[in-house]
Amino acid sequence: MSMTRFARMVVLAAVLLVFLIPLAWTALAFFDRFEQYLFPLHWLQDKVRVVSAQVIVGPYPDDQRLRQLKAAGVTSVVTLMNARLIYEDGLIAREKREEETLGLRFHNFPMDSSQPAASPLNDTALRRLRTLLALHETGKVYVHCYLGKHRVGYVVAMLAAQAPDRAPMTPIGAAAMRAASAP
Repeated sequence: MSMTRFARMVVLAAVLLVFLIPLAWTALAFFDRFEQYLFPLHWLQDKVRVVSAQVIVGPYPDDQRLRQLKAAGVTSVVTLMNARLIYEDGLIAREKREEETLGLRFHNFPMDSSQPAASPLNDTALRRLRTLLALHETGKVYVHCYLGKHRVGYVVAMLAAQAPDRAPMTPIGAAAMRAASAP
């Protein structure tokens, strides 16, 4: 490879790094602004599921889902998303504002789906959740991560280990949530 060709490749790589990395960083920093338009990503989200008389799990809730959950008796929402991740920070802030507007209690117990459940961060979150559930006297608790699969899976496993004879999880749709909240 000639020196001029190598030099051009180095310059091109430098230009890409100088412009593309800040562009990607900016896009991730404002993920909460365009997240609602990422339909293919939403197809990956799991369904809302009832895992016990007290706990419902699922994906990141938009404003409509929060209203449905409140109508179904949810009084507290626990997000397992991590504000240290730039693309989740804005979503957590938006969710907190929406929940405060609806009168729901907001809790953030950050977890990392790339670590095992016994890792310090995940173990702390699970212990905090167990404490919250033990002290939660009225209403149901909605627990979620972004997709409603990975970090929520740790919670479902924890609840299954605590009550092995419980009924199996059942998916719950908007109609079922409305029916559950009907007088």
